[in-house]
Amino acid sequence: MFPYRDDNPTHSFPFVTVILIGINVAVFFLLALGPDYEQIVQEFGFLPSEHRPITYFSSLFLHGGWGHLLFNMWYLWLFGDNLEERFGPFWFLLFYLAGGVLSMVLHGLMTPPSMDNVPAIGASGAISAVMGGYVTLFPQANVRVLWFLFYSIQTFKISALVFLGIWFFEQLFSGGLGTLAGVSTGIAYWAHIGGFVYGVVVALIVRLADPTGGRRTEY
Repeated sequence: MFPYRDDNPTHSFPFVTVILIGINVAVFFLLALGPDYEQIVQEFGFLPSEHRPITYFSSLFLHGGWGHLLFNMWYLWLFGDNLEERFGPFWFLLFYLAGGVLSMVLHGLMTPPSMDNVPAIGASGAISAVMGGYVTLFPQANVRVLWFLFYSIQTFKISALVFLGIWFFEQLFSGGLGTLAGVSTGIAYWAHIGGFVYGVVVALIVRLADPTGGRRTEY
């Protein structure tokens, strides 16, 4: 299933979401297409064996290829605007970066020793936090998805709770399987899991603190 839009309109322009997408795309064009990108990834990607502070942030803006970049940025665009409107630009940015950092922490803890020197890159952990926040604050929002079935493409609506719930359990299953087998699949499933859980927890706190969702009735 590929999500192509949600039925959850916003009333403000998502400046931070657009800026984050712009930075990721710019970094990819400026660095990833150059001859020294492997060296850059080794230097600024997150290495579980080293835990250098700068790489917790720099790794979030590096991507392994066009597909990696486009899928991440599409999910950020799809789910980020509503969360930015709910949190406000500054707190959304802080939430995003913290989610990325914590996702790398869990990835480092769960990485098999054989993969300790393999750099992890990508915004997936931070975007997983956005997805966790979204499903907590907007569980009944409809997500429109494409379903590729044999030689046809079907479209249908599904609630965010179901769509993102399925996605999360896929990550949990794949991450758990890799950990039990002591191997890495090349995908940082535990970063996705850590980011998503962090997003759910923060969004629950926000929802409990402000159950009206920022809406007010004035007299």
